Amino acid sequence: MTVYWYEIRVRETLDRRWSQWFDGMAVVPEMEGSSIPDTLLCGYLPDQAALFGILSRLRNLNLTLIEVKRVDHPMPIIRPETPADAEAIYSVNKQAFDGREAEPRLVDTIRKSDGFIPELSLVVEKNDRIVGHILFSRIQIQSENVQLLGLALAPIAVLPEYQGHGIGSALVKRGLEECKRLGYAWIIVLGHPAYYARFGFAPELAKSLECPFGDCGDAWMALELTPGALEGVRGKVIYPPAFDHV
Repeated sequence: MTVYWYEIRVRETLDRRWSQWFDGMAVVPEMEGSSIPDTLLCGYLPDQAALFGILSRLRNLNLTLIEVKRVDHPMPIIRPETPADAEAIYSVNKQAFDGREAEPRLVDTIRKSDGFIPELSLVVEKNDRIVGHILFSRIQIQSENVQLLGLALAPIAVLPEYQGHGIGSALVKRGLEECKRLGYAWIIVLGHPAYYARFGFAPELAKSLECPFGDCGDAWMALELTPGALEGVRGKVIYPPAFDHV
């Protein structure tokens, strides 16, 4: 998958909270204190469709577009993990989650379990350094004496100094492509609704699925990789024991 670094300049002053509206691109106010209230949006985008989506959002928000520029930055590589990556993946997850050990230990535990799928543990490599990681692993829905096999997205991590550059979005999009290629029909995520909605996750698709972590509201979301895969499905989502400690 080819990803490109884009810089998009708008006339208005925006703060960094606007990043969620623009696929995780960094939002950098330019010339702070100046009478020219420009803002620079910058980050990696996977394709022209993602760029057109952001430009459409700018128009819908009545923001004034000044310039769009594609920059020849070294392009990050997204690939499946290898055994040699384990230590770096642990470090990325620990740093991304403010020094917590739970998330990197979760990755290590899943890696040793039947739920691990090597093709769906993806890393982002930039300048010969691993700066991001995403993991999809097997889970089940227990529904009327039938177990339906699907995937959980957890965790996703990007080194703090690379956050807000679109690397997380590129990881999710590449991961979803791989999940679909391998024939999986649905994915569950517990996360920020505004962030995951841009990839097609929706709380409505998970309403009839019992969350084992209590009432998580709209943070409990599902995505159908096969249209209609969750239609009429009711039951409890079964995560492996490794998730009990996160």
